[in-house]
Amino acid sequence: MAAEGPLAGGRRAAPDPPPVPVLDHPDPAPPDLPEPALAIAHRLQAAGHRVYLVGGAVRDHLLGRAPHDHDLATDARPEVVAALLPGAVTDDAAFGRVLVGDVDVLTLRREGQYKDRRRPSQVVWTRSIRADLARRDFTANAMAWDLAPGTGGLVDPFGGRADLAAGLLRAVGRPERRFAEDALRVLRAIRLRAELGLSYHPSLARALAGAAADDLVGDLAPERVRDECTRALTAPAGGMALRDLQRFGLLAAVLPECVPMVGCVQTNPMHLWDVWEHSVRAVEAAAPRPHLRWAALLHDVAKPMCRTVGEDGVTHFYGHEAAGAEIARALLRRLRFPEAFTAAVSGLVRHHMFAHGPETGLGAARRLVLALGPDGARDLLELRRADRAASRWGQGYGPEGERLLGHLRAIEGAGERLHLRDLEAGGRDVMALRGLAAGPEVGRVLRRMHQEVLDGRLPNRRPDLLEWLRTAAGDGARSAERAP
Repeated sequence: MAAEGPLAGGRRAAPDPPPVPVLDHPDPAPPDLPEPALAIAHRLQAAGHRVYLVGGAVRDHLLGRAPHDHDLATDARPEVVAALLPGAVTDDAAFGRVLVGDVDVLTLRREGQYKDRRRPSQVVWTRSIRADLARRDFTANAMAWDLAPGTGGLVDPFGGRADLAAGLLRAVGRPERRFAEDALRVLRAIRLRAELGLSYHPSLARALAGAAADDLVGDLAPERVRDECTRALTAPAGGMALRDLQRFGLLAAVLPECVPMVGCVQTNPMHLWDVWEHSVRAVEAAAPRPHLRWAALLHDVAKPMCRTVGEDGVTHFYGHEAAGAEIARALLRRLRFPEAFTAAVSGLVRHHMFAHGPETGLGAARRLVLALGPDGARDLLELRRADRAASRWGQGYGPEGERLLGHLRAIEGAGERLHLRDLEAGGRDVMALRGLAAGPEVGRVLRRMHQEVLDGRLPNRRPDLLEWLRTAAGDGARSAERAP
């Protein structure tokens, strides 16, 4: 089976290597494909084409995990795939990818040199599944399942199944070459280890250390770094991924804002580890949701710049929560996170000290809900639990956190409306009852009334609010203005 000519110039490719026999002793059970992927495979096979399940779906099947997606590979060229499958999207057809619904259909290919550490300069269609697998990153991802009825089975030319059985993450060929082709594979190796609980093959560990020296990841697109880091953080061993970034010297290139945390000593009765190790352990303790894991990583990111030492030798970090929120906001924007995600994480960082002090009354809880929203306030408690688990405080929310939780439940149970706009009296009432013209004084009175309601001293009922405006608002507002 000779290869087709090159897609984008260059010399005709050399003949494909001979096919490797399908492994069938012992033979794992075939994977179950979702109906859309199965229908696509049947349509291509009916037209005379070979179809394979490839990549992570095969790996996850062998590990007994539910695959995230089901990529198919075929010897049909992209234009043939598009003609056979209605609704096909061909934006990446030049690289052999046709999207049909949620299924990637990939034409078997070999690749030329990579000039931008992301995509090959040349793509050559092939009929050899082995040649296609040879261009992939790690042996665990370089397996396929031939879907031919009756004769199909596992195709594993590079020993991916044996590596999985041995708990090893190993590159296909020389890892340095794989990293030079696509620098994102450096971060992908760290992420896969955190997801799958594998150990690095010695050659891969050496290549990871070399990647830092060669600054391979410095020019990666922020969006690609964002996605890999988020998947690594939310993996079962997200803390291990962070330790690997630091261990291999990659932290400065990927998350430079976190570098000062390493070795920042906390001589404090509440802490056992430096700021970096404390934060990594908080990540490990937090629920594996992206915004919570990022908040756990960044909640103390400003401690190094806020660090002071008292006369008794105890370290203090006054104001680190406010400064940390600004650092977190800048970092997340640099990585092109959506603004809502950035606001959620930076809000948690800004308020993470809330439930560590005595100010956990009902009024304070209402203000917290106003600042973060009901879900954000609950998330803050989860961040507090992770923070405590990574310190000497111990497990759970602690007394202040439990008190806050009780207030949040009361607020939710009562269905309270907490915004200033929810007051049963407004600016026109202030002007009518206080004889004021429109201006800043009206806003000051409204905010004072809002605070009285939040603190529980004034019911949010129109008669009570109007009575307050008649009798107390003026004195209260003037008293507030005279206060130092």
